[in-house]
Amino acid sequence: AGYNSDPFASPTAVGGWFGNLESFSFSPRVYGGDWQNVPAFAKMSRLKSLHLGPLARYDSNISTAALGQLLAQVLAAAPNLEHLWVQGGRSSHRDSAEEPLPRLADALATLPPSLKKLDLTDVAIEPENLAAHSLAKEGSVFVRSCDWLDENGNSLEIGEHEEEDDERFERNCQHIANIETAWGVVLGVLPWPTDKKEMAEKSDDDDDSDVADDSE
Repeated sequence: AGYNSDPFASPTAVGGWFGNLESFSFSPRVYGGDWQNVPAFAKMSRLKSLHLGPLARYDSNISTAALGQLLAQVLAAAPNLEHLWVQGGRSSHRDSAEEPLPRLADALATLPPSLKKLDLTDVAIEPENLAAHSLAKEGSVFVRSCDWLDENGNSLEIGEHEEEDDERFERNCQHIANIETAWGVVLGVLPWPTDKKEMAEKSDDDDDSDVADDSE
């Protein structure tokens, strides 16, 4: 939505067009700078599933402030949401690897109590986000391609390290453990298949196992 025009003209009106809307996916735009403000969205009282993104522009990632504004307005319009997928996205610019991802900041504190599933892709997550989120305990959180930050905003790197970095390494490991405990997330494991070939191979393996069991 919004190529060289108002990026929210259509998305904010959709709730008024379709009173029984249950699933909605949109990406505001891929060019231009950050928006200065996000208007109110028409109420989507029956909305159950929302996919927001990818949000990165061609030459840069969306900012933390812009992500926060957008999430606040969309969530206010969808009080009965059950599945939210926030896809920050990454710019396609040649230097995009150096672009910081948008942080969740206080966005998780406004999750509707009805939410059962939260997908996070290409965003930066800090320890304090875990204490602020309001996802129900029986809910599920899936994380993919996110940056994990410590309390100082530094990336958590788990892996090879020098001896003089032992203390920081242990501290980072504790942060990861806290994340896994609070959200039930196992880092480094994708919660959904991402490759059709991989899915086909898994299906073939399952079929082979069934044949072996039958022969026995």
